Amino acid sequence: MGHGFHITLGPVWAEWDERVFALVAALHRRLPPANPPITLHGRQLEPVSEGVGAQYQLTMNGPLYDGRYRAAYYVIQIQLLRRSAPAALGAETPARLVWRVDAMPVLERDGGRVEAFARRRDEIPLAESQRLADLFGTPLTDAATEFFRRVLAGQPIES
Repeated sequence: MGHGFHITLGPVWAEWDERVFALVAALHRRLPPANPPITLHGRQLEPVSEGVGAQYQLTMNGPLYDGRYRAAYYVIQIQLLRRSAPAALGAETPARLVWRVDAMPVLERDGGRVEAFARRRDEIPLAESQRLADLFGTPLTDAATEFFRRVLAGQPIES
């Protein structure tokens, strides 16, 4: 095992937590105004069972799709992961740290039943912070905007 596996993820996340939240908050501000409004909620992941990172929900509450749904969420989960180096680089090559960003639209019916739609997954090396910012800046903003536009128009969500 490369010596990079001794890196503890918690302190690295602590350094990035506010920066990641700033990216999500900026995405939220770029969404067009909506009625019902889109709010932002978030929580830290449980390190033992979920990993190191956070989950954010862009949330629209209210009667949606003629009352068939009570909430729409665009869920973004960002997790810090350790990836081993390719074997071709040798056993002593340190591990890489990457961001795994999962984004998924979700609709919720009364009673808490949810319908989750196609998940987008991106992995970006920790060192490539501009790529992470770019992901939140355009692709995720565009996807969330389109999701909420379709919800408000009562149009189907594509899987």
